[in-house]
Amino acid sequence: LTLNPENPLQYDYDGEWRDIVAEDIEIEVLLADGSLETRGQTFYTSHYGPIMNLKDISPLFDGWPMFTGTVLAMRDANTSTAIRGLEQWITKAQATNLDEYVEALAIIGNPVFHDLAADRHGDAFYGEISTIPFVTTQQLVDCIDGLIGPLLAEQTSNVIIALNGSRSECEWGDDPEAPPGSNVYGASSLPQLRTTHYVANSNNSYWLSDANNPLTGFPVIMGPVGHENQQQFLRTRINHIMIAQRLAGNDGFDESPKFTLDTLKQLMYDNRVHAAELVLDDVLSICAGIEVIIGQPDSVPSRALEACAVLAQWDRRVNLDSRGAQVFTEFWEKVRAATGVGFQDVVENDDFWRVDFDPQDPILTPRGIDTDLESNHNLMINALSDAVLELDAADVGLDTPWGEVQVLERNQERVPLHGGDGKMGVFGAIEVGLQEGGYINPGSGNSYIQAVTWDESDCPLADVILTTSNSSDPASDHYADQSRLYSNKEWLRFPFCDSDIEAHQIGETLILQE
Repeated sequence: LTLNPENPLQYDYDGEWRDIVAEDIEIEVLLADGSLETRGQTFYTSHYGPIMNLKDISPLFDGWPMFTGTVLAMRDANTSTAIRGLEQWITKAQATNLDEYVEALAIIGNPVFHDLAADRHGDAFYGEISTIPFVTTQQLVDCIDGLIGPLLAEQTSNVIIALNGSRSECEWGDDPEAPPGSNVYGASSLPQLRTTHYVANSNNSYWLSDANNPLTGFPVIMGPVGHENQQQFLRTRINHIMIAQRLAGNDGFDESPKFTLDTLKQLMYDNRVHAAELVLDDVLSICAGIEVIIGQPDSVPSRALEACAVLAQWDRRVNLDSRGAQVFTEFWEKVRAATGVGFQDVVENDDFWRVDFDPQDPILTPRGIDTDLESNHNLMINALSDAVLELDAADVGLDTPWGEVQVLERNQERVPLHGGDGKMGVFGAIEVGLQEGGYINPGSGNSYIQAVTWDESDCPLADVILTTSNSSDPASDHYADQSRLYSNKEWLRFPFCDSDIEAHQIGETLILQE
């Protein structure tokens, strides 16, 4: 919004000044001594939505006004999604076939997520049928102008798009197929795929939800996180690689190609670290050339060699008995930070990779470290040394088994957790930062997991696990039960049909009515 230089609470809209509305909000806050304290905050709103300060993305976005004489206002496509979302979830749950499920998505009640579904007849569906603002490619060209718009798009890989708020032609448009007044895209305009091959997505864009059948030609606003022809997350890449190997029957699970329920479950718990598969051989070759200064055991080269010795014996997985996963976890975090990782959590530094990203080969590129560059040798040695320092400071042994390092605390029990950081290409993602004693109490990653197939009966066969267990009550018998099962790579058969539900029921049925 371009502000009135004589009144910072007004902004230009088609050559006229509009008012920014101030609203004072007060809440009562409970203090440690049990008393209440009233606290207030003034919020400011334009006709688009609230005024925002994005200084955490860059200091350039701080100030009222910013250095360009403007402020940022946010419009949220999901302000009217709540009721539609409830309707859509109910309608999806009532679907009896894939067609009805896909029809339910046209309600556009999904705020941001990817939808994947399959049926017993061998049909699969992927769709990014979510609330995406109706902004055309031409508007993205015409309305991301000035200094702030392009800068913000660059800083966030187009995840946050700033349109020129002073021009009515930059307002969101209307899709007659979309819910009235929503100003979002209707279902048929959004990326989707119906196939008998496969669909998969690991929180990247729609582009490679089937790596052999890319979805293309959509506005960037529909897939900013790894848009078409952009480098993909390592977790996306290992996902497609594992699927391709299973379809070929050369992954060591079963010589027969394609999936069974058992091989699907094996893939889920395989715990490969794809970043290690891509770079560790090159790292170890650099390790072979490290020269240690005699009498300086705490020097950078000495610490780096400690890490090298552990990584040389590591199995390149994040299983409970894997020794050295913590070294690679901290090492890779240092590499990512030093190579200027962008908003997408991928290493985009062309000097780092031996084989650069190729949009014609997006699953197998980039790969390898360019070991001809001395800068990469220095980067590897420093990252290895820093990893040792981080682990020493946290009192974590370099070769302590992963199951003793990554845990979920339940009462006085430390439940070992396999899996690891998705940013280093672990499909079974567990997201938790290093702290004193290890990686404790993950905040995200693997949660509810299901592997499903069918037989001749009406009931689907679903093996499931809830990594955090069913209850949040420490006194409950179900506070840690499924966490232990997950730790042991076990599963539970889900009671789907009425007879199974009745057989497994615990407690009385609670009936809700108006």
